[in-house]
Amino acid sequence: MSLLSSSLLDRATYPCPVCRRGEIQPLPLMEACGCNFCQHIFTVDLETEVLRMADREPPLSWHWDGRQWTGAHLAGVEFNWLYGVAAIAFLGLPTGIIGLGAIYFRRFPAVPSIGCRLFGSA
Repeated sequence: MSLLSSSLLDRATYPCPVCRRGEIQPLPLMEACGCNFCQHIFTVDLETEVLRMADREPPLSWHWDGRQWTGAHLAGVEFNWLYGVAAIAFLGLPTGIIGLGAIYFRRFPAVPSIGCRLFGSA
């Protein structure tokens, strides 16, 4: 594989990393590219071989590895451990409250539930 085929060229067509069906082609009179299938607009950095989606904020970015686009990263957004702790708390806290409430306020075995009366089971 030659260096010319593995590097990102200015006026070539490439597969679209969003829809994977269309091709990215240069737009006339603009310094941008567009997909002919999903109509997304992209900007290209030829030095770092990075493609950024221009019609989204924050833009997604992909890197050209010579055959395909790799990695859909949000430009300027970094996730740290606090987001993981917040997600666990967001999922675990309501579940824990409901579970503890179900344990603490148990139904007495002598009282039949409403579902048993509705469906005719004892």
